[in-house]
Amino acid sequence: MVLVLLRHTGDRALARAMRAGLGLSTVGMLLPVYWMATSIHQRTVLDANGRPVTMYQGHGVGGDPDGTGMPITHWNATGGDIRVPHFVGLHAVHMLLITAGLLAVAARTRPWLTEAVRRRLVGIMALAYGGLIGMLAWQVNRGQSLIHPDARTLIGLAGCLVPAAVAVTAVIMSARRVGEPHLMAAPTTA
Repeated sequence: MVLVLLRHTGDRALARAMRAGLGLSTVGMLLPVYWMATSIHQRTVLDANGRPVTMYQGHGVGGDPDGTGMPITHWNATGGDIRVPHFVGLHAVHMLLITAGLLAVAARTRPWLTEAVRRRLVGIMALAYGGLIGMLAWQVNRGQSLIHPDARTLIGLAGCLVPAAVAVTAVIMSARRVGEPHLMAAPTTA
């Protein structure tokens, strides 16, 4: 990981995707450790013999941690589940590398999509993705299921996505103006 962070690659957008992705993935890996170190959510369950056993931590916060979860993932459907931001964080590196790759492919037919523009767009994606991880961790800490967000959670999500959309739009519009100067020139009359 240190080699990837220190080594210079040919494409700066790809390098930014790798570096930011590894950083965000590390955050995703450490979320459960932070969770265990900072808050104890005590609960009582029955062991195989039917005796109550006090347990600390676990992946669920609020709701029924032993109840029915979501299909495929089995994430808690009635309360918060630390596995959600953990999963999203772990896959940050994949999402950012896919973003950099798709932008590189798109750059073949869009001359305004230079390396600097792609690097800025990957940076915006990284910031928005980091905000998403933080928002999901906040949602879990409040004991709220991924599939049942409240108004505060939706406002938090909008707080991540709207600035990112505005920034992406600004970068693309600026790049198109600079990349196509003939559009900016005033028509000349003979």
